[in-house]
Amino acid sequence: MFSYPAKWLTGLGLALLVLALALVMYNPHTGAIGFYAKAQTGGIIASVFGLGALVCGKLGRSGLRGALWTGLLICLLAVAGFFTSAKKFVKRAQGPEPELAYSATLISLMCGASFITLINVARGIRRLPLAAESK
Repeated sequence: MFSYPAKWLTGLGLALLVLALALVMYNPHTGAIGFYAKAQTGGIIASVFGLGALVCGKLGRSGLRGALWTGLLICLLAVAGFFTSAKKFVKRAQGPEPELAYSATLISLMCGASFITLINVARGIRRLPLAAESK
């Protein structure tokens, strides 16, 4: 029913899940593909935000207005969390740990995707009819 913001939330959920998988499945120290245990926390956090956005997007498409507001909150929290992490990783990647540039790049992509989705979901929610008008 509320397709514009719900599509953005669904897309963010899928993007975060793919980026979380890419973060966990590449070892920047050796260059090998496989499970990288040090990126486990970042992968879990990105997966939780991704699943939350995906669920809110699916529920928003079915007509639940509250799911869109919850998705907006998830986007806001994701932007804040990923921005803080990206800032830390970029600073560390420029110093003695240049192999962290891969993690910094992926987390920055997660932050950017969350920010773009936050803007578009907010615009989409603003355009929705009031609850009394939609009945």
